[in-house]
Order: sequence, then structure tokens, then C-alpha cells
Amino acid sequence: MADQWDSLMAAAQQGWQALQDASARLPFAVDGAAVQEIWSRIQGVASGGAVEQSALTGLTTAGEVVTGTVLMVIVLFFFLQDVERIWGFLLSWFPPRHTEKLRRTGRDTVRILGGYVRGTAAVAVIEMLAIVVVLWLLGVPLAIPLAMLMFLGAFIPIVGPIVAGALAALVALVTTGPWAALVVVIAVSVIHHIETGLLRPFVMGRTVRLLALVVLLSIALGTLVDGVVGAALAIPLTAVAWSVIQLWLPRPGRIGDPAHGL
Repeated sequence: MADQWDSLMAAAQQGWQALQDASARLPFAVDGAAVQEIWSRIQGVASGGAVEQSALTGLTTAGEVVTGTVLMVIVLFFFLQDVERIWGFLLSWFPPRHTEKLRRTGRDTVRILGGYVRGTAAVAVIEMLAIVVVLWLLGVPLAIPLAMLMFLGAFIPIVGPIVAGALAALVALVTTGPWAALVVVIAVSVIHHIETGLLRPFVMGRTVRLLALVVLLSIALGTLVDGVVGAALAIPLTAVAWSVIQLWLPRPGRIGDPAHGL
């Protein structure tokens, strides 16, 4: 993907220019300045334009990235080495009668978050395979990096797949033609609707043990509350919250795994 990134961005830029040329021939007016501003912002994000404002800014950012990475690795090492001691220390601040429930809360939280990551990865792989088959059948070049972008985009609910799909359509427009681009747009739209309406609720329902309807409603509510970030955090937070509620506020006569209740 890194080897073909320059070619990918060049093809996308040519596709964007082709769209602008086509919009100039439309019977209604299109604000060219606004369209160009949108593309400039996209290019800035893709190339890290904010970082390239000056050599000093770039050097500072590189230092922060290196420092943060080293710190993350060191902290992760100590967490993995001393996880039992750290957890035991945290539990020691609570009354003994709550120790077992707290242990179960910790185990359930780790299991649920792990299930969420595995479920998201499974959905991302399915989307990646679907789009690479479509691009391969259409003869669109750069299919592998475009599929990888679709995989990464699946970890950003709603926005990620749309942006990756739009980039694939631009590349198809400039390399294969408008009909291929239209097919890519339709394929991405179908994949996206299947993912949000069926695949993600079904897979997440199995991995985090929530009903598909609850998963769908939590994504919608998270989007309303905090946009893309809310959509990304909605499923794991809902699953963890429900597990904790089931464990600490059990219903009379309810027996079994508290994570199975919703």
C-alpha cells in the first residue's frame, strides 16, 4: 500500500479534476471555489499538510510521535508484566464483599472489548474482500491499496467506508471510465448498507453478545450524541454498561452469564 500510495493519490486527483470538468458542463451552476476548497482540505489531510507548515513543526511532531510510541511500549510492557498486581492493588481499596463482583466486572469488560475489536476486524475483512472483487472484475488498477483503505475505513463507522469508497470511485473514473466509477459507487453503497444494517449488527451481536437491534440503536444514538466518535464508541460502551448493570443489579430469578441478557 505504501509503495502505491503516490500512484493512488495521483489517480484520485485526476479523477477529481475529471469530475470538476464534468460539473462545468452541467445545466446548473456548481460553485467551483467551494469544490476546490473541499479537495484542498482532503489533500491536506492525506498528505499531512498541517504538519508540513514548517520544518520546526514537522520536527516537533516527529519527536512527539517517537516519544509517545516509546512511552506506550514501556507502559504496555509493565501492564502486561504486573497486571495481576495492579488489579489486586485497585481491588484492595474496595470492601471485601465486593471483590468477586469487581473481578467479574474486569473480566467481562476485557472480554467485551476484545470481542468488539475482533468483530470490527471481521467486518473490515468482509468489506475489503467484497470491494477488491468488484475492482478486480472491473479491471480497476490499485485494487489492493484501495481494498486496504476500505479495511482501515471500517474501523471508523459511517465515515470511513464512505471516504474509502469515494476514493475508489475516483480512481475507477480516471483509469477505467465513468461506467466503472458508477458501478463502484453502487457497489460501495450496497456494501455500506449491508454492513450498517445487517453485517455489523449481526457480527457485533455475536462478539459482544448484544441483540442486533440493540447494536443498531446504540450506533444511531451514539451518532446523534457525538457524531463519528460516538458511533465508534457506542457498541463497546453499551455492551460494557449492560454487563455491569446485569452483574451489580441482578433481576430476581435471573441465573447465568450477565452478558447474555440483552
